[in-house]
Amino acid sequence: MIDFKHLRLYRYFIILILICTAIILLFISQKFTVRAFKPNSKSSESISVKTFGAKGNGITDDSQSIQTALDSCVGKTLFFPAGTYMLHKTITVPSNIILLGEDGTILKASSNFGVDKDLLRTYNGQNITLDSITLSGNNGSNPKGNSQIATVGVWLWDIWGCNNLKMVNCSFIDDLYPASRLVYDSSNITYDSCKFINVDCGVIFQGSGNVDQLVVTNSIFDGHEKSEPISFFGSGKYTNITISNNTMQNKTHGKAINIMRGTVDNIKIFGNTLVSDACGVYIADEASANIEVYNNNIESTGIGIRIKNSSKVNAHDNTISKTRSQGLFIENCSDVTFSKNTVTDCGSNGINWHAIHLKGDCNNITLDNNTLVRTDPKLSECSMLLECTGTVEVTNNNFTGCKMQINYNSLNVNISH
Repeated sequence: MIDFKHLRLYRYFIILILICTAIILLFISQKFTVRAFKPNSKSSESISVKTFGAKGNGITDDSQSIQTALDSCVGKTLFFPAGTYMLHKTITVPSNIILLGEDGTILKASSNFGVDKDLLRTYNGQNITLDSITLSGNNGSNPKGNSQIATVGVWLWDIWGCNNLKMVNCSFIDDLYPASRLVYDSSNITYDSCKFINVDCGVIFQGSGNVDQLVVTNSIFDGHEKSEPISFFGSGKYTNITISNNTMQNKTHGKAINIMRGTVDNIKIFGNTLVSDACGVYIADEASANIEVYNNNIESTGIGIRIKNSSKVNAHDNTISKTRSQGLFIENCSDVTFSKNTVTDCGSNGINWHAIHLKGDCNNITLDNNTLVRTDPKLSECSMLLECTGTVEVTNNNFTGCKMQINYNSLNVNISH
């Protein structure tokens, strides 16, 4: 005869063992699972800057409170709740720290902050993240003089000899000096999903230091018409740099991407939208190697792409349209390839401007599989002008409403269809 009483007790005992086992496994998983920090959300492990006395009320000088907080939070996350934190002096950012803000978090220079001063500064730093914070130069209170050079301005973040720095979802605004300057040897620097609004240069290289492994991506540059969003302006070596998927606009007296000093190697410029700039991409006076410019949309600029006194540049699969001057201007260059680009209605300044223009001493230049389109009869009928010496290959280009012209002084030009 089956003893149902003991059977029920046995079943309850098995269920109890299963429940206890599940609780133990859950405890182990919670205790030993490594949780990844999400930089775009407030972490329970972060420390509020207000713990150290910062007010964020737009009036109080929070400089010393923030400096104390930074020095006390090395290896941790320092959280800045929404508010305007007024700074009367430079803040030094230490290594191994995350500065985390949220919508409405602003670090702002006080009125008359000082000439040529840094809002944030890092010397020989590493492993630093700036996330969701706005840096303001407060240019309404820190104006420049009548000259073209700012006599009063703020470096929003001055970076000297650093590595592994990330700026994510940050804004750099209202400043008459460059937003972020890299000086001395720096590496692994990333600007991702940032905004540079109404500032001088966005990211600028200066001095004799080298920069390696730099990324500027998914960012917006707008306002301050005389500046360059990205400017290679030092004498160092700049290697392994990616400039991708950015929007750079309304720099009507400045170049969007300015590569004009230093020695460069392995520069990739792709997926950008460059609109209403004096020049889209400017490459000049370079001991250059391996510059690749591709899949960019360049519209209503002065010149689309200008390459001068440089070598080893490959520009392909770009769309260039409605430029005031040339769509592509190559002068005194060697080993340049321009292929599979679409150039439409360029040269609105007059009939002396052309979609593609080669000038000077040009060696090993290839113009291949490009599409040149002219729909506006007021533009020059000559969309490709070759007035250069050297060796030029012109192959399989498609002309719609326009034609090519070769001046008598051009030598060694090979044309095939």
